Formats: sequence, C-alpha cells, structure tokens
Amino acid sequence: MDLQKEEVGFCGLGSMGSEMAGNVLAALQASCDKTLFVWNRDQDKTKPLVEKGATALPSVEEVAARCSVVMVMLANDAALRSVFEAYINAPSRPKGASFVDCSTVAPKLTTELAEKAKAKGVTYLSCQVFGRPDAAKAKQLIVVAAGDPAAKAKCMPLLEAMGKQVMDFGDNPANGTVTKLIGNFFISSLIEMFSEGMTLAKANGVSQQDIADLAGQLMPGPIPTGYAQRIAKGNFEITPQSPGFAMTGGAKDVGHAINLAKDSGMTLQIAEITKGHMDELCRNEDEAKLDWGAVKLAVERAAGQK
Repeated sequence: MDLQKEEVGFCGLGSMGSEMAGNVLAALQASCDKTLFVWNRDQDKTKPLVEKGATALPSVEEVAARCSVVMVMLANDAALRSVFEAYINAPSRPKGASFVDCSTVAPKLTTELAEKAKAKGVTYLSCQVFGRPDAAKAKQLIVVAAGDPAAKAKCMPLLEAMGKQVMDFGDNPANGTVTKLIGNFFISSLIEMFSEGMTLAKANGVSQQDIADLAGQLMPGPIPTGYAQRIAKGNFEITPQSPGFAMTGGAKDVGHAINLAKDSGMTLQIAEITKGHMDELCRNEDEAKLDWGAVKLAVERAAGQK
C-alpha cells in the first residue's frame, strides 16, 4: 500500500479497537504524516486518539465517503451488521474501497457481508486478531487475514502496524472468522482444563499455584502460562492493570464455535461444557463482567467448593 495515496478510517474504539487504531495512526503519521479518521458510537471514546492526531467523524457514512480503507473492530454480530449496513449504503465511497473487519463474528455473517460488499464494488477482508488489549497496545497481536490477495497486499502495512505476525488464511473471507473461532476454542478449552485440574488439586490438598507452575513447564507460552497463573490466583477482575476478555464475549465466541461445528456435522464436546459454565456466570451481572478465566468459579461450585 502506498499510504500517501490512501485515506484510512477506523470504526469501533472499545478496549481492543482503541489500541489497534492507535498503532494504525502511529504508522500513518510515521510513514506519510497522515491522519486516521475515526468513529465510535460513543464519540467521547474518539478523544484520546484525536489528541494524538486522529480526525473524528460524526457518522459511519462520512467515514465511508472519506476513506478508501475502512477498518472495524466491533463487539458482536449485531454491531458489525449495523456499521456495515451504514457503510455499504453510504451515498458515496472512493473507487476500489476496502472494508477490513477485525471483529469476532459468525462465519455465515462474514460470507453474507462479503457478498454484499462485492455487489457494491467493495473488497471485504476478514482480519481477526488474537491477543488482549495489553497485547494490542504493545503491537503483539497475531493477525489472521483472509480475502482478496490484492486487497491483503494493499492493507498489509496497516495489519503489520497492529501485530507481531500476520498469517494469510487464503482468499475466502470466512476463513478468517473460522480460524478465529477455532483459536478461541483452543483458549477456552485450556481455561476449562485448568479450571477442572486446579479444582481437582484443591480437593486433594495440592497447591493450585504449584499446578499452575507445572502447567507452565508442560505448556510453555504466554497464553497457557498466563491463564494458568490467573486461574490459580483467582484474579478475574478486569482492570487497566489486569486486562482481560469479559465472560459475555467469551460465551458469544464459544457459542459461535459450537454452532459452526453443528453446521459442519460435528460436536465440540469441550466447548459444550465450557459454554454451560460461561452461561451460568453470565446470568450473574457481576460475574458476567469478569475475565473468562472465571469459568473456574462455576467448576468449583459444581464440585461443592464454593
């Protein structure tokens, strides 16, 4: 991509989107001294980026009119559909525009929106990310990119600005969301496994911290080690100092994985168990806000430990 020739927009400035957009803005400023056009439903969330040099726009339609590349990071399927419909039905867009979705949604929705985009002459990329807000801030996300090869090449500098690695998953945009759901299935299964193992350790008088340390030796790496330690310590509250992924989001993603498996003629048995624990926690307003590692609370209750 010749960033000098492109105008870039970013819609969706939640805990992940704000950090991702900040790194895209920094890349634009460093390479060609350009702004990033930003939009969020709550306009107050645009202020920190505006202070760094971004330009806030009042509507998705205006982002569509100004920007040849529009990136979005939204909370769920309904939010993505709403923003996409506003974008695709905008009165004008630059010729050869690209819509880059980083949200975790159902692959069926990705396919539907990609087809609508193609009918309007827009290239739809599905570029999901792995990592928490702290990883997003540090540009340590893993980006999985799927869609038109030329559009991926054009947008590569923006994707590289957000993460430590960009992985190409082919030409079908739905491959991105399928891959994201499989990855989150892996992580949620680790959480369920650690929760059950540490609850078993507690029932037999074995230190949960020692079990977490063992897990780190058996499965080295930031994700298994990080969750093993968090679950052992019972540190599930999400704060700026202790970022996380809310239980509601986890339940949504695991639910999508379960539905994808059913559509594929199979069952994800671990996911079904995990989803049951997540749904229990989501029925409690306070527990629904905890990091999804709090699955351990439901496992402990089922074992009579709480």
